[in-house]
Amino acid sequence: MEFIVIDVELANQNPSSICQLGFVVYRDGKPIHEYSKLIDPDDDFSLRNFSIHGIDEDAVYGMPKFADVAPFIHPIFDGRICVSHGGVDRKAIEQAFKACNQEPPNCQWLNSATLVRRSWDQFKDKGYRLFNICEYLGIQYHPHDALEDAKATGQVVIRAIEKTGIGIEEWLVRLNEEKKTGDWGVSVSREGNSEGPMFGAEMVFTGLGKMKPAAADTAAKLGCKVHPRVTNKTTHLVVADEVSFFTQRAGRKISTKHELALKKIEGGQSIEILSVSEFTAICKRLG
Repeated sequence: MEFIVIDVELANQNPSSICQLGFVVYRDGKPIHEYSKLIDPDDDFSLRNFSIHGIDEDAVYGMPKFADVAPFIHPIFDGRICVSHGGVDRKAIEQAFKACNQEPPNCQWLNSATLVRRSWDQFKDKGYRLFNICEYLGIQYHPHDALEDAKATGQVVIRAIEKTGIGIEEWLVRLNEEKKTGDWGVSVSREGNSEGPMFGAEMVFTGLGKMKPAAADTAAKLGCKVHPRVTNKTTHLVVADEVSFFTQRAGRKISTKHELALKKIEGGQSIEILSVSEFTAICKRLG
């Protein structure tokens, strides 16, 4: 397990105006290399940004420009998983490379803010800023220093991995699948109607995107408890019509939830996998 955590500070609102770069290389859950550098952005400093990080023209006088450090950091980032908390740092790195007429590193980006939202229910919808999650986890650091922020983000990632048991590579796969299937940011939980005909069933939805909340409401009225993840108690999994239980063996890509359900079925758990059409037919029959 190896990944790089990256953070930058900007001179102004221009995403390529990097005035400080910090990153930490992690291997097997431990930092093995760290880097911090003040950079001359060759741009003006805004009062707003200075008030945040305290870096100004005097601080970067005589420091290298991004074009000078790009050849050094490019091979370090290239081909690796690069983590940033939010999308600002990724955009800054990509824009800074383009600004000096160089191709950005070919790395796989992972947003640790999304990792936090998936790992701790209380941060699912709000409050997942780096300072907030670090305060919750008891991680002490000095905000708005690129290396300090990178170190703190790395600790948050390690805590998320420890909490969920999901490795960094699997997290990357899961989050990319969420984007493809339309499940991005749509997580639903419902308690089942105790008088419904399916009371006692536990249902999970995957690949339904924005349709998921409405489908979950319908399932709950029938008595199903709706859970966002496949567990040892799951009895039903509803998948998109074009990805059925019978087509997955034909080479069609399936979601992580679907794959996990199949593994649990092979292990002896009773899970009925339904297409949306089959789920709709059940709702009409029982409703």
